[in-house]
Amino acid sequence: MDMTLYTKNIKGSIGYMDPLFAQDGRVTTKSDVYSFGVVLIELFTRKRVRSEDGKVNLVNTFTSSFSEGFRKVRDMFDREIADQRNMKILEGIGKLAGECLRLENHKRPEMKDIAERLRTLMKVLDQGEEKAPLFFWRMKYKPVAAAASKTIATTKLVRIGSTATTFQVELENLLQASVEVLGEGVLGTTYKAKLESGVTVVVKRLKSVEDLFTEEEFERRARAIGAVKNEFVVPLRWYYFSNEVLLVYEYMPMGSLATLLHGKWDDDSGQADQLDLKQRSTIALTAARSLAAIHSAGAEACHGNIKSSNVFLTDGGYEARLSEHGLMTLLASSSSSLPAVTVMSGYHAPEAADIRCVSQEADVYSFGVLLLELLTGKRPPNVAGMDLPLWVWYVPREQWMAKVIDAQLLTPQPSPQEETAMTQLVQLAMVCCAEKATDRPAIADVLQRIEDIRLPLVRSSSIPNIAAKDSDFATAVIDQLLRSPSTMLGIGTFGITTKNELDERRLVVKTRVGVNLSNTEFRKHITVIMSVKNEHVLPLLLYYYFADDKKVVLLYNYMPMSSLAQWLHGQGGFDGMAPPMHLHWERRLAIALSVARGVASIHSGGPWSYHGNIKSSNVLLTCDLDEAAPAAVLSEHGLAALAGPSSLKRMVSSGYLAPEVTAAASGLSQEADIYSFGVLLIELLTGRDPRTAMELPLWLYSVPPESWLHEALDPELVADEQQQDAVAQGLSQLLQLAMDCCTCLELRPAMRMVVRRIEETLAHAQTEL
Repeated sequence: MDMTLYTKNIKGSIGYMDPLFAQDGRVTTKSDVYSFGVVLIELFTRKRVRSEDGKVNLVNTFTSSFSEGFRKVRDMFDREIADQRNMKILEGIGKLAGECLRLENHKRPEMKDIAERLRTLMKVLDQGEEKAPLFFWRMKYKPVAAAASKTIATTKLVRIGSTATTFQVELENLLQASVEVLGEGVLGTTYKAKLESGVTVVVKRLKSVEDLFTEEEFERRARAIGAVKNEFVVPLRWYYFSNEVLLVYEYMPMGSLATLLHGKWDDDSGQADQLDLKQRSTIALTAARSLAAIHSAGAEACHGNIKSSNVFLTDGGYEARLSEHGLMTLLASSSSSLPAVTVMSGYHAPEAADIRCVSQEADVYSFGVLLLELLTGKRPPNVAGMDLPLWVWYVPREQWMAKVIDAQLLTPQPSPQEETAMTQLVQLAMVCCAEKATDRPAIADVLQRIEDIRLPLVRSSSIPNIAAKDSDFATAVIDQLLRSPSTMLGIGTFGITTKNELDERRLVVKTRVGVNLSNTEFRKHITVIMSVKNEHVLPLLLYYYFADDKKVVLLYNYMPMSSLAQWLHGQGGFDGMAPPMHLHWERRLAIALSVARGVASIHSGGPWSYHGNIKSSNVLLTCDLDEAAPAAVLSEHGLAALAGPSSLKRMVSSGYLAPEVTAAASGLSQEADIYSFGVLLIELLTGRDPRTAMELPLWLYSVPPESWLHEALDPELVADEQQQDAVAQGLSQLLQLAMDCCTCLELRPAMRMVVRRIEETLAHAQTEL
């Protein structure tokens, strides 16, 4: 229930009042949270909220300092309490106050969560800092009596797998270890524990989850987490499950990416390390590899809590290791028992505000935020309390180098190649942070794109091996392509699409990793694709297949007029901000006819010859206004069959696929092509995006045919009253044709009949005019 109250009589204490309340009269429980945040900084800084001259400056000064790290915030605290022993306590107070003062009220914590965090800080204060027994079970099981000793003897750490470490850890070792708090998050508290033997480990103490699982169930889930074997994932080594749940990992002495980027909050210097572009791109690449390894375990496998404090680095090489894999999914799996907990870290996707809402798509969003953090050097959320993706979105692309990129990367002056790489990485991050989950690329595609962007930055000693039967010409072309400048156009069903320039010729390059076909099967499939010779189908110029890496590179001519999607909806791929452009009715009918002829030519290859992914972003417009020339060409013919199940899952949610097509059982066919063409035709005539809440055919079915003129057709098509009757009749006939294409599988017309009906409609409309 929405408990928001509204009033026009704004009263409150200046300096304490929620700015949203002062702005529009909305008062909620989160308004109190804001005011409490002000009281918190007033209490610990011992400064007036309003200065003697009447200006409100405490909140502004604090938020400005908070954005620059704890060193600045520390200078604001009352000198009587700001000594080194209290730094971790004050760090926690500072972070909590910063969250309370966020301008987006839905991202402020609940008061019950604030109270719990303050109680935790009080416990740490009571127990001391460095040598304190921060695990309360240490005190509970302290061996002062025979019963206590017996308890310790029967409890132990459980090892996960064949732990390939040179040391062993027992529960008694942890009980005697000196510990230091590394951080506290929504999952629990993380400690650095130094054993008496000199070995250091990381211990994660989970919050109140021991009642959510039986010991057998927790063991099964813990072993599933430990089953991910990848050099870029920090492995779970041991766990303890009793009245406490503890997870033990190896310690990474280089620390986290958060520390490297922003410095240690309790460090006297308060300064971060200098990271150049090559080091940052290496971190991004290896973090993407880590996430790709996790996602490769299946459609439900995800991390759930990607952030810079969970990315640890190796000594010297600046390679990333992703930590806390599986912990968020562990809690999400017990959603029936777990209360809703709102996540406010700045990394989580819009649909994943609750910790139980984890998915691979949400992981990709979080990775995009992490990539922006790497490139901007800003903590999520940034200075103004605004999410990083939103902040970058407001900056024009031509100003990214000056206003978005971390100043450290601009000194010394970057080379043109480095500037291009930085811009491309920001662009990639923004695509990962798409608001709709279905618009985000798979992490395998993101990984491939990062590898491509890094190529000019690292001088490769060799070109990828090409099969011996490939010509010397092919080897030369791939060599030039890998080194040529590129611009990202999009990440779609098949993979990554870039625009490359080769010998002053612009080409479109499509790259896909993970094509699960043998070399022979792949070449057979490509031969079928290249056998289609039709002016309405974009021809495949050249292809490369790296069997070892399961990587495919396809070359096409570049079409400067862009796609039908951009013209209709202003969705210009990675630029994504272009407005829609006008298409008059004759042009739209010519486009529909060109696409229909292209699909018909593909279907003429036999019953198993189909396109598989007909949509407006795969319809490329031509510059030729000659009526005899095609108005559009169809791209990506046959690539859906190469894309694999993960891409088919995204296709199913695109709004174009027939009901019989599913991610699990596929179902792509010529009949499914006809259904997709029907959706495209409705989109073309109504101007509506198929990715809306209601499917386009279902929506059109709900509108009576006699109302199509005023309620369904794009108003731009019938704006001219003198042409309205003749045009409207023809357009209504095409809408009926679209509905026929979107009927049940057995009743859909063949594509050659669709072509004929469009030709007749176009000819009749032109005659009437």
